[in-house]
Amino acid sequence: MRICVVDDEKEVRTSIIQKLYALFPDIEVFDVGFGQQAVQEIQFIRPDVVLLDIRMPIINGLDMLQWIKENFSQIYVIIISGYDDFEYAKKALHFGALDYMLKPVNRKELKETIHKIEHHQVERFLQEIQVCFMKSMVSAFSFQDVQIIPKQVSFWFDERIPKKLQLKMDSLSLNNESGKVSSAPIIFSYSINDIIKGDCIISDELDGTPIFREKEDFFEQLQMQYEKSIQLRFFEVSALDQLSLHDDRDKMHQLASLRNRMLDEARNNNMEQVQCYLNEWFSVIEKIPYRMLIKESAYLLAILDEGFTKPKLIVVDDDLLHYWMSWVAKHVTFTHLRHHMKSLVIRSLQEWIRIEVEQDMGEQTQWFDKAFYIIESSKDLNINLEAVAEMVGVHPVTLSRMFKQKVGINFIQYLTNRRLETAKELIVATDKKIMDIALEIGYSDYPYFRNLFKKRYHDSPSDYRKKHAKSIEV
Repeated sequence: MRICVVDDEKEVRTSIIQKLYALFPDIEVFDVGFGQQAVQEIQFIRPDVVLLDIRMPIINGLDMLQWIKENFSQIYVIIISGYDDFEYAKKALHFGALDYMLKPVNRKELKETIHKIEHHQVERFLQEIQVCFMKSMVSAFSFQDVQIIPKQVSFWFDERIPKKLQLKMDSLSLNNESGKVSSAPIIFSYSINDIIKGDCIISDELDGTPIFREKEDFFEQLQMQYEKSIQLRFFEVSALDQLSLHDDRDKMHQLASLRNRMLDEARNNNMEQVQCYLNEWFSVIEKIPYRMLIKESAYLLAILDEGFTKPKLIVVDDDLLHYWMSWVAKHVTFTHLRHHMKSLVIRSLQEWIRIEVEQDMGEQTQWFDKAFYIIESSKDLNINLEAVAEMVGVHPVTLSRMFKQKVGINFIQYLTNRRLETAKELIVATDKKIMDIALEIGYSDYPYFRNLFKKRYHDSPSDYRKKHAKSIEV
């Protein structure tokens, strides 16, 4: 925390500065004099707090208070005076002063006021972090996945200060590039789902690591770091340069060709050849970047879910693709994904062949009716395809396909409709935060929920609330 002391008496300034250092040894305190000198120093320092004498020559305290609040509204101002003047105090508080103290400044009162400011700063910092996330286009994690531990948050509010994110490795704070321990001030610590842990620190700009100054850039930097850590863990390597990942069209065409051959062989009930093509498909997909791997894997599963029985699939539904992308992303390593996905794909194809051959609609109706009742009677909108399928003893893809045959839409689309209807009701009838509503109905990815809602109702959730909200009794 940085504090400027403004008073026309040198002895008073010195006394206050000594008290501040005695109470808070780690803060920075500046003797900025008074008048125009104080104005220039405050402009340059951009302190968190100004202790300001109310009666001074050249520029009086009330005028300087107004100037500070007009130009640096985030600065906390504490008025100090040798007079117990109620009218002055009232004016000072009206112009935005946080507190009013009499000279000589009491240590206990000073300590309590600074602690109050620290508390205000932390609250404001946490609010700004949430607003920054809402404005960002981060999709790799939800705000609820991020844990923030405030440290020296006053540096957060000064956008002149370069900042960077630094991963914690083996209980040490290390720079990614240099591996050296940093002694820079820590603004706050963070973690995401225990996957990465690190600190936001003041940067010296000399080590080549990415920096940011504007608050809105924090989550962009965090997403980059998170995705890098996810890739290292997923591919089971210690550095990305150990991977040979290529974002080229040839591999994408190769994957599409293998996918089509796989489905053709499934239609011909040639499961041995399906296995061969699936193994080849995995050998290709592990050589593409992580984001593309997630999407391509989800696309194959969505085709199995939605319409691989058709000669040509037209479009995979966005909700369905998002569901399977979330499913794929839950796998910690490629080895784990490959094992689970192979089993899912083969069993799905075998199940489809069995249904096509047996045409046992009576039996299907029995288990489907049970599944539909479970879904309809469940108040848990986080219920998922695999859980319901397990309850009725069928394959998840079989349930989804039968759902479409019976209801006209697949399971994911049906669940999406229920979720959005519930969200619409909660947005209109309650004062809950929209991000909390998204979580309540099963969407941890807020940007995805916001776009989905706007696509359905032609308004963002917040705009929809403004237009349709009912008055809420308090």
